[in-house]
Amino acid sequence: MSLPVLLDNFLESFVASSLQSNWDLVNSGVNQSTTEQVAAHGTDVACNTNDLQGDGDQSEVRDESNAQFLRDLFVQGDQNEPGGHLSGPPTSDPEYLPRRFATACLVGDLDFVESCFQHHVIAQGLVGAVQYNGQRGLRGPYNKETDRFEVTFGSGKDKTTVRMKPQNLILVNKQGEPIPVPTVQKYERELLEHRFGQLRRSPLMFCIIGAKLVPRPGGKWCEIANVLLDRGARPDCLDLLGRSVIWYGTGMISSSTGLAVSQRCNAMSLQPKLVDRRDRLGEVCLTQSVMLCAHGQVKELEFVCNKLGADPTIAGFKGVSPLTMCMGYPKAKVIVARAASKKQKKRMKKQKTGSKAMRQKKITDVCDAPECNKIGKDRCSRCLQVAYCGA
Repeated sequence: MSLPVLLDNFLESFVASSLQSNWDLVNSGVNQSTTEQVAAHGTDVACNTNDLQGDGDQSEVRDESNAQFLRDLFVQGDQNEPGGHLSGPPTSDPEYLPRRFATACLVGDLDFVESCFQHHVIAQGLVGAVQYNGQRGLRGPYNKETDRFEVTFGSGKDKTTVRMKPQNLILVNKQGEPIPVPTVQKYERELLEHRFGQLRRSPLMFCIIGAKLVPRPGGKWCEIANVLLDRGARPDCLDLLGRSVIWYGTGMISSSTGLAVSQRCNAMSLQPKLVDRRDRLGEVCLTQSVMLCAHGQVKELEFVCNKLGADPTIAGFKGVSPLTMCMGYPKAKVIVARAASKKQKKRMKKQKTGSKAMRQKKITDVCDAPECNKIGKDRCSRCLQVAYCGA
């Protein structure tokens, strides 16, 4: 079965799974969403169209009716768009490579994903593998720790795999003509970062979705996610709502793959951590976890609080934080309150350490007694700023 056909068969099950969720959301006709409707609810569609490999419009959405439309769209998806979840120009062609690549991420096809990153190369300037100098091979996965590419020479019984440094490889096309490195980088970026559908999901997000919802035994979604991140996929990519992969990995479609990818992406992100960044609606992903916990998904809330270290005190546009939200949910309250307490202790310890360091800087080593220039040995136990020589 071809990938596009498999995708079309999968869409129906995805929609059913979304609509059967425990979220108490009102169906506002969002499944009939069009570009015009998205534009009418606070999104600059033109900006998104011109930024197919980026986050697009990430302006704040403070109007509650617009925010609710986007929440419903996030839960139910844009399944009625042409081409389903992988729609959006210029992806109407089933053979369009970024579309096929994203579909492979969705269905867990590791072989196809890896094949997209294989490039023809010519080895040259080698020191430890002189016998391959001038030979043409196929460049495979890259290992950041060793700074080496896996390069395959020959085929069949003569097939050999060697690890080589990037500077010893010249990228070429099938005809053996050199290819500029920027051209290859642009090609890989288009695969890794192309956004699809009205929700503008990235291949990394589709990988998390597929791990939970695609009924394909043997799908290697976790391995695919690692390949994407190793090849340079952004761990902080954002969808239409400004939500990162953590929203998907720890949400209602969470899985072991989703949790693992969320943890890695959060560790790779700069300050503030990905888990604590607010979306366009002013909400953090811990808000979603609290709601899910109220409907039985306790594991995800514990993961976000304990493993990802989410801050429960970050308030939204209306001043409501996850800590105040969970007061009506006993199970969530215990977990979130404990996480908030740990965060507060860390802040106090940091302030105490910083304050002590400031006081230490003000301490003088010269005796404070009049006309005494001796080195002070004892310090005032109260102010820590006065030194005495002890004479």
